[in-house]
Amino acid sequence: MEPDDMPRLAVAALCAAAVVLCGAGYALLLALGRTHNRIWLRRAAWFAYGGVVVAAIALSRSLRLDGLWLVLIGVLLVAYFAAPRAIWRLSAATHQEERHED
Repeated sequence: MEPDDMPRLAVAALCAAAVVLCGAGYALLLALGRTHNRIWLRRAAWFAYGGVVVAAIALSRSLRLDGLWLVLIGVLLVAYFAAPRAIWRLSAATHQEERHED
């Protein structure tokens, strides 16, 4: 690794952290928005997901990714979008079954 690569690597680390934090914010805001039926929380979740997209693009550019790595970034974006929604549906179905058993 060249000394000139250190700032680029630091930017990549910050971008990776931003992906994780924005993804957590997206999941939290989506769940709170659905739990409390607040449209503004769901809209805030979309902004958080936008942060995931921007951070993922910045990550791929800072690491100069190409080819299959860009496909992997695309898979990451799809997973960060779909996972909280799937988990919500699973949780709602589980709790719905518990209510019917009582």
